[in-house]
Amino acid sequence: MQIGLKRLQPPELFPYLKALKIQQEVAQLIKNQQKSHSQVIFYVEHPPTFTAGRRIKNTLTTEGARLNTLNAEYYEVDRGGQTTFHGPGQLVCYPVLNLKSHSLTVRAYVELLQNVLINTCSHFGITSHRGKCSETGVWVEDRKIAAIGVQVSRYITTHGFALNCSTDLSWFEHIVPCGITDKGVTSIKTEFKLMGRDGDISIKDVIPIATESFREALNCEILPLEQIDEELNQHINKLMLSL
Repeated sequence: MQIGLKRLQPPELFPYLKALKIQQEVAQLIKNQQKSHSQVIFYVEHPPTFTAGRRIKNTLTTEGARLNTLNAEYYEVDRGGQTTFHGPGQLVCYPVLNLKSHSLTVRAYVELLQNVLINTCSHFGITSHRGKCSETGVWVEDRKIAAIGVQVSRYITTHGFALNCSTDLSWFEHIVPCGITDKGVTSIKTEFKLMGRDGDISIKDVIPIATESFREALNCEILPLEQIDEELNQHINKLMLSL
């Protein structure tokens, strides 16, 4: 089995709403049997954006208006989870996969994403772990380094995870991340500092490590999308320019 890999850019900071529409379009093509054998892992870096999960409704004129004053976007979306932040220095991953073809339940899929993140952090010398049953994402001690929120419809996944690489963590001070009040947030760069390690890190450094972790977790070949399905790749390229 082969899965296509696609980085959404330019611009370098790709708008959240455009990325959402692209993954929804690809998911619909798969569900409509037009691209039934195609699966894509999208990587993207967003400008400052807050998103609220499906349990949060009718907050665009209240919480949304408050966060908009920070020069950030705000959207209510159909993923699981509560409110989180996306922004520069954060690797956001949107796998559009067919869970049936991987014999995965939704719970097993979320655990797979957690394993991908844990293994990615481990590569950089960071020991991380799953949260407790009510604490989604991946944690370093009591500091959240990655958020997970997914949507599954007719076995096809959208949304995914956000891994803090060199993110400005002060953005999280404006919300209660994922509704958890007594825990903090962290990043790969912050953990480096706590370990006394020098050096910066970018999402470009993390993408190949995360991709290898996906390859091991899914036991399949992951290649640039243009090598697997050039027609779909060109369609996405057009969407990136037209949306």
